[in-house]
Amino acid sequence: METQESRYFRIGSFVIIGLVLLVTGILILGSGKLFQKTAYIETYFNESVQGLSLGSPVKYRGLDIGHVKDITFVNEIYETKHFDKAYSRYIYVGMEITSSFLIKSTEEGKNQLLNKYIKDGLRIKLAQQGLTGNAYLELNFENPKKSPPLPIDWAPEHFYIPSATSTLTRFSDNVQYILDELKQVPFKKLFSSVDKLTQSSRQAVRKSNLLLNRLSQQLADTVNNLNNMSGNLRELSEQAKHFPSQILFGAPPPKLDPNTL
Repeated sequence: METQESRYFRIGSFVIIGLVLLVTGILILGSGKLFQKTAYIETYFNESVQGLSLGSPVKYRGLDIGHVKDITFVNEIYETKHFDKAYSRYIYVGMEITSSFLIKSTEEGKNQLLNKYIKDGLRIKLAQQGLTGNAYLELNFENPKKSPPLPIDWAPEHFYIPSATSTLTRFSDNVQYILDELKQVPFKKLFSSVDKLTQSSRQAVRKSNLLLNRLSQQLADTVNNLNNMSGNLRELSEQAKHFPSQILFGAPPPKLDPNTL
């Protein structure tokens, strides 16, 4: 015979199982994930993915299209023949996409669409969410010549979209490049040369000033001489008007004596 305790246990078990099924059904049906179709894409980064985590948003030109599903090293997913190269340092990121632009297409249509987009410069870039330190993935079009796909030697299992270097990494690389270039500049010699150049310039300026002063004095003397000459010419001209013979003979002609005629 069934005891009262076993009956209570059975009823309690049914109640618990029913509640679990009810809550699970509400969660699944409420979120719509039971009937939601998804597509899986992957990419690889040759840089730090600090701030990126499972569940981080994936956006296409600012619109949410999915979330990050997996983050790990590439060599944990694929076998590469070149462990001595950069392949082994790549970070594998898998994404679950719920956007209609990939979901509605057939497998062949997805491949054709993505290949066209990739050829046009579609890339996945790591971006920062404000100042929080959290990151997300942004799909956008870049210059394909400036953002070539990373070299790989395996066949991706899912739809593959190449990555592009993040803006923060590019900025850091540029700053590091500038610092490295500045290290090569011989500042001591440069400052010494500048000091010598300054001294030479000062000497040249002093010599130029002296030369200009001399030239100014000579020009002043020349102008004075010209003024004097002009005055003499005026006097000579006046004398010529009044005593023309004096200009020719140096003195007036002697007076004639009538007795000698």
